[in-house]
Amino acid sequence: MNGPEGGAGSEELQSGEEKGIPVSRSGEEILQVLRKGAEFTQELLKENERLRYQVVRLQEENISLTKESMEKGSSAELERLQKRLEQLESEKNQLIERFKEVEEENKDFANRYLEIENENNNLANLYIASYQLHSTLDFKEVLRIILEIVINLIGAEQFGILLLDEKTHELKAVATEGMDTDDIPPVTLGAGIIGNVAKSGESYFREDLSQKGPLNPLEPMVCIPMMIKERVIGVIVIYKLLQQKDKFSNLDYELFTLLAGHTATAIFSSKLYSESERKLSTIQGFIDLITKEIRGGDMGRYRILVVEDSPTMRQLITFTLKRLKDIDITEASDGVDGLKKIAGGRFDLILTDINMPIMDGLKLVSLVRNDPLNKGIPIVVITTEGGQEDRDRAMALGANSYITKPIQSANLLTIVKELLKIP
Repeated sequence: MNGPEGGAGSEELQSGEEKGIPVSRSGEEILQVLRKGAEFTQELLKENERLRYQVVRLQEENISLTKESMEKGSSAELERLQKRLEQLESEKNQLIERFKEVEEENKDFANRYLEIENENNNLANLYIASYQLHSTLDFKEVLRIILEIVINLIGAEQFGILLLDEKTHELKAVATEGMDTDDIPPVTLGAGIIGNVAKSGESYFREDLSQKGPLNPLEPMVCIPMMIKERVIGVIVIYKLLQQKDKFSNLDYELFTLLAGHTATAIFSSKLYSESERKLSTIQGFIDLITKEIRGGDMGRYRILVVEDSPTMRQLITFTLKRLKDIDITEASDGVDGLKKIAGGRFDLILTDINMPIMDGLKLVSLVRNDPLNKGIPIVVITTEGGQEDRDRAMALGANSYITKPIQSANLLTIVKELLKIP
Protein backbone atom coordinates (compact mmCIF):
# COMPACT_ATOMS: atom_id res chain seq x y z
CA MET A 1 0.00 0.00 0.00
CA ASN A 2 1.25 3.50 -0.65
CA GLY A 3 0.86 6.32 1.76
CA PRO A 4 1.44 6.90 5.38
CA GLU A 5 -0.62 3.87 6.56
CA GLY A 6 1.39 1.41 4.48
CA GLY A 7 4.57 2.97 5.76
CA ALA A 8 3.57 2.55 9.39
CA GLY A 9 2.74 -1.14 8.87
CA SER A 10 6.11 -1.85 7.34
CA GLU A 11 7.77 -0.20 10.26
CA GLU A 12 5.84 -2.36 12.80
CA LEU A 13 6.64 -5.55 10.83
CA GLN A 14 10.24 -4.66 10.70
CA SER A 15 10.37 -3.89 14.39
CA GLY A 16 8.79 -7.30 15.12
CA GLU A 17 11.24 -9.08 13.08
CA GLU A 18 13.98 -7.06 14.72
CA LYS A 19 12.71 -8.13 18.14
CA GLY A 20 12.88 -11.84 17.18
CA ILE A 21 9.11 -12.62 17.38
CA PRO A 22 8.05 -14.95 14.63
CA VAL A 23 5.16 -13.60 12.69
CA SER A 24 3.56 -16.94 11.71
CA ARG A 25 3.34 -18.18 15.30
CA SER A 26 1.57 -15.06 16.41
CA GLY A 27 -1.02 -15.52 13.64
CA GLU A 28 -1.75 -19.10 14.62
CA GLU A 29 -2.34 -18.12 18.20
CA ILE A 30 -4.74 -15.50 17.02
CA LEU A 31 -6.55 -18.05 14.90
CA GLN A 32 -6.74 -20.43 17.84
CA VAL A 33 -8.16 -17.69 20.00
CA LEU A 34 -10.62 -16.89 17.29
CA ARG A 35 -11.58 -20.57 16.96
CA LYS A 36 -12.04 -20.92 20.69
CA GLY A 37 -14.09 -17.74 20.64
CA ALA A 38 -16.18 -19.19 17.79
CA GLU A 39 -16.64 -22.46 19.64
CA PHE A 40 -17.57 -20.61 22.78
CA THR A 41 -19.94 -18.50 20.81
CA GLN A 42 -21.48 -21.66 19.33
CA GLU A 43 -21.84 -23.14 22.77
CA LEU A 44 -23.41 -19.89 23.99
CA LEU A 45 -25.84 -19.94 21.10
CA LYS A 46 -26.76 -23.56 21.81
CA GLU A 47 -27.16 -22.80 25.50
CA ASN A 48 -29.18 -19.77 24.58
CA GLU A 49 -31.36 -21.89 22.28
CA ARG A 50 -31.74 -24.51 24.98
CA LEU A 51 -32.73 -21.83 27.51
CA ARG A 52 -35.16 -20.26 25.06
CA TYR A 53 -36.72 -23.67 24.53
CA GLN A 54 -37.05 -24.18 28.25
CA VAL A 55 -38.57 -20.68 28.63
CA VAL A 56 -41.08 -21.43 25.87
CA ARG A 57 -41.91 -24.79 27.44
CA LEU A 58 -42.31 -23.18 30.85
CA GLN A 59 -44.53 -20.50 29.35
CA GLU A 60 -46.67 -23.15 27.70
CA GLU A 61 -46.88 -25.07 30.95
CA ASN A 62 -47.76 -21.86 32.76
CA ILE A 63 -50.48 -21.07 30.22
CA SER A 64 -51.76 -24.63 30.44
CA LEU A 65 -51.77 -24.50 34.23
CA THR A 66 -53.47 -21.10 34.15
CA LYS A 67 -56.19 -22.40 31.77
CA GLU A 68 -56.67 -25.49 33.87
CA SER A 69 -56.87 -23.40 37.02
CA MET A 70 -59.33 -21.07 35.35
CA GLU A 71 -61.40 -23.96 34.06
CA LYS A 72 -61.46 -25.56 37.49
CA GLY A 73 -62.34 -22.21 39.12
CA SER A 74 -65.08 -21.43 36.54
CA SER A 75 -66.60 -24.84 36.96
CA ALA A 76 -66.80 -24.43 40.72
CA GLU A 77 -68.25 -20.93 40.34
CA LEU A 78 -70.73 -22.16 37.78
CA GLU A 79 -71.71 -24.99 40.07
CA ARG A 80 -72.19 -22.56 42.94
CA LEU A 81 -74.14 -20.17 40.78
CA GLN A 82 -76.25 -23.05 39.48
CA LYS A 83 -77.11 -24.11 43.01
CA ARG A 84 -77.95 -20.53 43.93
CA LEU A 85 -80.10 -20.19 40.84
CA GLU A 86 -81.96 -23.37 41.72
CA GLN A 87 -82.45 -22.07 45.25
CA LEU A 88 -83.76 -18.75 43.97
CA GLU A 89 -86.03 -20.56 41.52
CA SER A 90 -87.40 -22.64 44.36
CA GLU A 91 -87.97 -19.55 46.48
CA LYS A 92 -89.64 -17.85 43.54
CA ASN A 93 -92.01 -20.80 43.08
CA GLN A 94 -92.81 -20.76 46.76
CA LEU A 95 -93.52 -17.05 46.62
CA ILE A 96 -95.74 -17.55 43.56
CA GLU A 97 -97.67 -20.29 45.34
CA ARG A 98 -98.01 -18.15 48.44
CA PHE A 99 -99.06 -15.21 46.31
CA LYS A 100 -101.75 -17.35 44.72
CA GLU A 101 -102.92 -18.50 48.14
CA VAL A 102 -103.01 -14.92 49.42
CA GLU A 103 -104.80 -13.81 46.26
CA GLU A 104 -107.44 -16.50 46.76
CA GLU A 105 -107.74 -15.50 50.39
CA ASN A 106 -108.15 -11.88 49.32
CA LYS A 107 -110.82 -12.87 46.83
CA ASP A 108 -112.65 -14.86 49.49
CA PHE A 109 -112.27 -11.97 51.91
CA ALA A 110 -113.51 -9.48 49.31
CA ASN A 111 -116.50 -11.67 48.49
CA ARG A 112 -117.27 -12.14 52.15
CA TYR A 113 -116.85 -8.42 52.72
CA LEU A 114 -119.34 -7.68 49.95
CA GLU A 115 -121.77 -10.21 51.41
CA ILE A 116 -121.45 -8.69 54.87
CA GLU A 117 -121.77 -5.20 53.44
CA ASN A 118 -124.93 -6.21 51.59
CA GLU A 119 -126.28 -7.82 54.73
CA ASN A 120 -125.49 -4.70 56.73
CA ASN A 121 -127.11 -2.52 54.09
CA ASN A 122 -130.21 -4.69 54.09
CA LEU A 123 -130.35 -4.74 57.87
CA ALA A 124 -129.90 -0.99 57.93
CA ASN A 125 -132.66 -0.65 55.34
CA LEU A 126 -134.84 -2.95 57.41
CA TYR A 127 -134.14 -0.86 60.49
CA ILE A 128 -135.09 2.30 58.62
CA ALA A 129 -138.16 0.58 57.22
CA SER A 130 -139.12 -0.62 60.71
CA TYR A 131 -138.70 2.90 62.04
CA GLN A 132 -140.90 4.25 59.25
CA LEU A 133 -143.54 1.61 59.94
CA HIS A 134 -143.77 2.54 63.60
CA SER A 135 -143.47 6.29 63.05
CA THR A 136 -147.10 6.66 62.02
CA LEU A 137 -150.48 5.40 63.16
CA ASP A 138 -152.21 6.25 59.91
CA PHE A 139 -153.47 2.99 58.40
CA LYS A 140 -153.13 4.05 54.75
CA GLU A 141 -149.64 5.40 55.36
CA VAL A 142 -148.60 2.11 56.98
CA LEU A 143 -149.81 0.16 53.93
CA ARG A 144 -147.90 2.50 51.61
CA ILE A 145 -144.68 1.99 53.59
CA ILE A 146 -145.13 -1.80 53.51
CA LEU A 147 -145.44 -1.73 49.72
CA GLU A 148 -142.22 0.28 49.42
CA ILE A 149 -140.39 -2.14 51.73
CA VAL A 150 -141.43 -5.22 49.76
CA ILE A 151 -140.34 -3.58 46.50
CA ASN A 152 -136.98 -2.28 47.74
CA LEU A 153 -135.89 -5.03 50.15
CA ILE A 154 -137.51 -8.14 48.68
CA GLY A 155 -137.44 -7.15 45.01
CA ALA A 156 -141.07 -8.01 44.26
CA GLU A 157 -142.87 -6.64 41.21
CA GLN A 158 -146.40 -7.99 41.68
CA PHE A 159 -147.73 -8.64 45.17
CA GLY A 160 -150.51 -7.84 47.59
CA ILE A 161 -151.41 -7.47 51.26
CA LEU A 162 -154.44 -9.42 52.51
CA LEU A 163 -155.99 -8.91 55.95
CA LEU A 164 -158.16 -11.39 57.83
CA ASP A 165 -161.74 -10.39 58.58
CA GLU A 166 -162.51 -11.87 61.99
CA LYS A 167 -166.25 -11.88 61.32
CA THR A 168 -166.34 -13.57 57.91
CA HIS A 169 -163.04 -15.52 58.32
CA GLU A 170 -161.97 -14.33 54.89
CA LEU A 171 -158.71 -12.80 53.69
CA LYS A 172 -159.31 -9.67 51.63
CA ALA A 173 -156.81 -7.58 49.63
CA VAL A 174 -156.30 -4.09 51.07
CA ALA A 175 -153.23 -3.02 49.06
CA THR A 176 -151.42 -4.25 45.92
CA GLU A 177 -148.50 -3.41 43.66
CA GLY A 178 -148.38 -4.15 39.92
CA MET A 179 -152.04 -5.25 39.98
CA ASP A 180 -155.45 -4.14 41.24
CA THR A 181 -156.92 -5.16 44.59
CA ASP A 182 -159.92 -6.57 42.68
CA ASP A 183 -157.56 -9.01 40.92
CA ILE A 184 -157.22 -10.94 44.19
CA PRO A 185 -160.54 -12.52 45.24
CA PRO A 186 -161.43 -13.08 48.91
CA VAL A 187 -159.88 -16.27 50.28
CA THR A 188 -161.56 -18.38 52.94
CA LEU A 189 -159.41 -19.26 55.96
CA GLY A 190 -157.93 -22.73 55.39
CA ALA A 191 -158.67 -22.83 51.64
CA GLY A 192 -155.84 -23.23 49.11
CA ILE A 193 -152.26 -22.02 49.54
CA ILE A 194 -153.19 -18.60 50.95
CA GLY A 195 -155.89 -19.92 53.30
CA ASN A 196 -153.64 -22.70 54.65
CA VAL A 197 -150.80 -20.26 55.34
CA ALA A 198 -153.18 -17.98 57.26
CA LYS A 199 -154.51 -20.93 59.23
CA SER A 200 -151.22 -22.69 60.00
CA GLY A 201 -149.02 -19.59 60.37
CA GLU A 202 -146.26 -21.21 58.27
CA SER A 203 -144.70 -19.48 55.25
CA TYR A 204 -144.96 -20.91 51.76
CA PHE A 205 -142.21 -20.72 49.12
CA ARG A 206 -142.55 -22.22 45.66
CA GLU A 207 -139.42 -24.02 44.44
CA ASP A 208 -139.63 -22.62 40.90
CA LEU A 209 -139.68 -18.82 41.14
CA SER A 210 -140.09 -18.25 37.40
CA GLN A 211 -143.41 -16.94 36.13
CA LYS A 212 -145.05 -19.37 33.70
CA GLY A 213 -148.35 -18.67 32.03
CA PRO A 214 -150.97 -16.17 33.17
CA LEU A 215 -151.00 -15.01 36.79
CA ASN A 216 -153.18 -17.05 39.14
CA PRO A 217 -153.99 -14.90 42.21
CA LEU A 218 -154.73 -18.02 44.27
CA GLU A 219 -151.29 -19.56 43.62
CA PRO A 220 -148.56 -17.13 44.69
CA MET A 221 -144.88 -18.03 44.59
CA VAL A 222 -144.51 -16.73 48.14
CA CYS A 223 -147.03 -16.36 50.96
CA ILE A 224 -145.90 -14.93 54.32
CA PRO A 225 -148.21 -14.81 57.37
CA MET A 226 -148.28 -11.56 59.33
CA MET A 227 -148.43 -12.64 62.95
CA ILE A 228 -148.62 -11.05 66.38
CA LYS A 229 -147.44 -13.76 68.75
CA GLU A 230 -149.41 -16.75 67.45
CA ARG A 231 -152.27 -14.81 65.92
CA VAL A 232 -152.37 -14.32 62.14
CA ILE A 233 -153.89 -11.00 61.10
CA GLY A 234 -153.14 -11.29 57.38
CA VAL A 235 -150.66 -12.41 54.71
CA ILE A 236 -148.27 -10.94 52.15
CA VAL A 237 -148.55 -12.72 48.77
CA ILE A 238 -145.93 -12.35 46.02
CA TYR A 239 -146.67 -13.37 42.43
CA LYS A 240 -143.70 -12.02 40.48
CA LEU A 241 -140.17 -10.79 41.25
CA LEU A 242 -138.25 -8.02 39.55
CA GLN A 243 -136.31 -9.08 36.45
CA GLN A 244 -132.90 -8.91 38.19
CA LYS A 245 -134.13 -11.08 41.07
CA ASP A 246 -134.05 -14.77 40.09
CA LYS A 247 -133.78 -16.40 43.53
CA PHE A 248 -133.95 -15.78 47.27
CA SER A 249 -130.84 -15.63 49.45
CA ASN A 250 -130.61 -16.77 53.05
CA LEU A 251 -130.87 -13.14 54.08
CA ASP A 252 -134.12 -12.80 52.15
CA TYR A 253 -135.71 -15.52 54.27
CA GLU A 254 -134.61 -13.72 57.42
CA LEU A 255 -136.04 -10.48 56.01
CA PHE A 256 -139.35 -12.23 55.36
CA THR A 257 -139.54 -13.33 58.99
CA LEU A 258 -138.63 -9.92 60.41
CA LEU A 259 -140.82 -8.10 57.93
CA ALA A 260 -143.86 -10.23 58.76
CA GLY A 261 -143.59 -9.40 62.46
CA HIS A 262 -143.01 -5.66 61.98
CA THR A 263 -145.77 -5.23 59.40
CA ALA A 264 -148.23 -7.13 61.56
CA THR A 265 -147.50 -4.91 64.57
CA ALA A 266 -147.71 -1.71 62.52
CA ILE A 267 -150.99 -2.70 60.82
CA PHE A 268 -152.58 -3.86 64.06
CA SER A 269 -151.53 -0.67 65.90
CA SER A 270 -152.75 1.65 63.15
CA LYS A 271 -156.12 -0.12 62.90
CA LEU A 272 -156.53 -0.07 66.66
CA TYR A 273 -155.67 3.62 66.77
CA SER A 274 -158.08 4.47 63.95
CA GLU A 275 -160.92 2.67 65.71
CA SER A 276 -160.12 4.21 69.09
CA GLU A 277 -159.82 7.66 67.52
CA ARG A 278 -163.31 7.40 66.07
CA LYS A 279 -164.67 6.24 69.42
CA LEU A 280 -162.71 8.96 71.21
CA SER A 281 -164.18 11.65 68.96
CA THR A 282 -167.69 10.50 69.87
CA ILE A 283 -166.89 10.28 73.57
CA GLN A 284 -165.10 13.63 73.52
CA GLY A 285 -168.11 15.30 71.99
CA PHE A 286 -170.29 13.90 74.74
CA ILE A 287 -167.79 15.06 77.42
CA ASP A 288 -167.69 18.56 75.91
CA LEU A 289 -171.46 18.82 76.18
CA ILE A 290 -171.37 17.79 79.83
CA THR A 291 -168.48 20.17 80.52
CA LYS A 292 -170.35 23.10 79.00
CA GLU A 293 -173.29 22.39 81.27
CA ILE A 294 -170.97 22.27 84.27
CA ARG A 295 -169.27 25.52 83.20
CA GLY A 296 -172.70 27.09 83.00
CA GLY A 297 -173.12 26.44 86.74
CA ASP A 298 -169.67 27.87 87.51
CA MET A 299 -168.41 24.41 88.55
CA GLY A 300 -165.32 22.33 87.56
CA ARG A 301 -161.66 23.12 86.88
CA TYR A 302 -159.97 24.89 84.00
CA ARG A 303 -157.45 23.05 81.82
CA ILE A 304 -154.70 25.05 80.16
CA LEU A 305 -152.26 23.68 77.54
CA VAL A 306 -148.81 25.33 77.46
CA VAL A 307 -146.94 24.70 74.19
CA GLU A 308 -143.31 25.87 74.47
CA ASP A 309 -140.05 24.25 73.32
CA SER A 310 -137.98 25.89 76.09
CA PRO A 311 -138.24 23.93 79.39
CA THR A 312 -137.26 27.04 81.36
CA MET A 313 -139.99 29.14 79.76
CA ARG A 314 -142.56 26.37 80.31
CA GLN A 315 -141.68 26.28 84.02
CA LEU A 316 -141.98 30.07 84.28
CA ILE A 317 -145.42 30.08 82.65
CA THR A 318 -146.61 27.12 84.69
CA PHE A 319 -145.38 28.68 87.94
CA THR A 320 -147.27 31.88 87.13
CA LEU A 321 -150.52 30.10 86.16
CA LYS A 322 -150.54 28.02 89.36
CA ARG A 323 -151.26 31.21 91.25
CA LEU A 324 -154.81 30.90 89.90
CA LYS A 325 -157.35 28.62 91.56
CA ASP A 326 -158.89 25.53 89.92
CA ILE A 327 -156.24 25.37 87.17
CA ASP A 328 -154.84 22.13 85.63
CA ILE A 329 -151.82 22.65 83.39
CA THR A 330 -150.57 20.33 80.62
CA GLU A 331 -147.22 20.95 78.91
CA ALA A 332 -146.16 20.22 75.30
CA SER A 333 -142.66 20.63 73.81
CA ASP A 334 -143.70 21.59 70.23
CA GLY A 335 -146.66 21.91 67.90
CA VAL A 336 -146.89 18.19 67.12
CA ASP A 337 -146.79 17.30 70.80
CA GLY A 338 -149.45 19.93 71.39
CA LEU A 339 -151.74 18.41 68.77
CA LYS A 340 -151.39 15.01 70.44
CA LYS A 341 -152.34 16.50 73.79
CA ILE A 342 -155.34 18.25 72.23
CA ALA A 343 -156.48 15.01 70.55
CA GLY A 344 -156.28 13.19 73.88
CA GLY A 345 -158.04 15.66 76.12
CA ARG A 346 -160.17 18.76 76.57
CA PHE A 347 -158.68 22.23 77.10
CA ASP A 348 -160.15 25.61 78.00
CA LEU A 349 -157.15 27.66 76.90
CA ILE A 350 -154.00 27.23 74.81
CA LEU A 351 -150.80 29.23 75.27
CA THR A 352 -148.31 28.61 72.46
CA ASP A 353 -144.93 29.95 71.45
CA ILE A 354 -144.51 30.79 67.75
CA ASN A 355 -140.90 29.78 67.04
CA MET A 356 -140.63 26.02 67.71
CA PRO A 357 -139.05 23.02 65.90
CA ILE A 358 -141.04 20.37 64.00
CA MET A 359 -144.24 22.46 64.02
CA ASP A 360 -144.40 26.16 64.92
CA GLY A 361 -147.17 28.00 66.75
CA LEU A 362 -148.70 29.53 63.61
CA LYS A 363 -149.33 26.08 62.14
CA LEU A 364 -150.81 24.91 65.43
CA VAL A 365 -153.19 27.88 65.55
CA SER A 366 -154.30 27.17 61.98
CA LEU A 367 -154.92 23.46 62.67
CA VAL A 368 -156.87 24.12 65.87
CA ARG A 369 -159.06 26.71 64.19
CA ASN A 370 -159.88 24.25 61.40
CA ASP A 371 -160.76 21.44 63.84
CA PRO A 372 -164.56 21.33 64.35
CA LEU A 373 -164.18 19.92 67.88
CA ASN A 374 -161.59 22.43 69.13
CA LYS A 375 -161.94 25.54 66.99
CA GLY A 376 -163.59 27.45 69.85
CA ILE A 377 -160.67 27.10 72.31
CA PRO A 378 -159.14 30.52 73.16
CA ILE A 379 -155.52 30.80 72.02
CA VAL A 380 -152.77 33.10 73.29
CA VAL A 381 -149.53 33.31 71.28
CA ILE A 382 -146.14 34.11 72.82
CA THR A 383 -143.89 36.32 70.66
CA THR A 384 -140.69 38.34 70.92
CA GLU A 385 -140.72 42.14 71.20
CA GLY A 386 -139.73 42.51 67.56
CA GLY A 387 -142.13 39.89 66.21
CA GLN A 388 -144.86 42.24 64.98
CA GLU A 389 -145.26 40.34 61.70
CA ASP A 390 -145.69 37.01 63.55
CA ARG A 391 -148.24 38.57 65.90
CA ASP A 392 -150.24 39.92 62.96
CA ARG A 393 -150.20 36.54 61.23
CA ALA A 394 -151.24 34.74 64.43
CA MET A 395 -154.14 37.11 65.00
CA ALA A 396 -155.17 36.72 61.37
CA LEU A 397 -155.19 32.92 61.76
CA GLY A 398 -157.53 33.15 64.76
CA ALA A 399 -155.46 33.76 67.89
CA ASN A 400 -157.38 35.64 70.60
CA SER A 401 -154.47 37.49 72.17
CA TYR A 402 -150.70 37.64 72.51
CA ILE A 403 -147.98 38.30 75.06
CA THR A 404 -144.37 39.29 74.41
CA LYS A 405 -141.12 38.04 75.87
CA PRO A 406 -139.83 38.60 78.48
CA ILE A 407 -143.15 37.56 80.00
CA GLN A 408 -144.60 39.78 82.71
CA SER A 409 -146.53 37.66 85.23
CA ALA A 410 -149.18 40.31 85.85
CA ASN A 411 -149.85 40.72 82.12
CA LEU A 412 -150.07 36.93 81.62
CA LEU A 413 -152.54 36.48 84.50
CA THR A 414 -154.69 39.39 83.30
CA ILE A 415 -155.05 37.93 79.78
CA VAL A 416 -155.77 34.38 81.06
CA LYS A 417 -158.43 35.60 83.52
CA GLU A 418 -160.07 37.67 80.80
CA LEU A 419 -160.28 34.79 78.31
CA LEU A 420 -161.43 32.24 80.93
CA LYS A 421 -163.78 34.79 82.47
CA ILE A 422 -162.27 34.26 85.91
CA PRO A 423 -163.17 37.07 88.31
